[in-house]
Amino acid sequence: MPRQKTQRDIILQETTTKFAKKKLGKDLKKHNYQVFTIQLKVPFEESVKRNKKREKPNLNFFKTWTKERWNNKIQRKIKKSDIVVDTFENNLEEVVKIILKAIGEKAKKHPYEKLVRKFW
Repeated sequence: MPRQKTQRDIILQETTTKFAKKKLGKDLKKHNYQVFTIQLKVPFEESVKRNKKREKPNLNFFKTWTKERWNNKIQRKIKKSDIVVDTFENNLEEVVKIILKAIGEKAKKHPYEKLVRKFW
């Protein structure tokens, strides 16, 4: 039985465009999906502060990193076609608006929003 398009967008976290296209390439083409890469940018110092506030901080990661290494990694990681959003300068609502605008979408209420919230 042939699969039907669900009319749903796919969001992949911490996955490169190259990897997504390699694993999902046929389906992406078949259903005419676009792939957007969104880079969330934050200064090194703020990242360290946020990490300490996490329920399960990754302290070993920050012991081995320096500000210079952090900035170099960010610069190498960002591609021309990426959507780059500064999460230090923008609050959560602004970040969502920036991303939606960049991908040509408008904010929508999830049809099962109340159910989704119960599972968080």
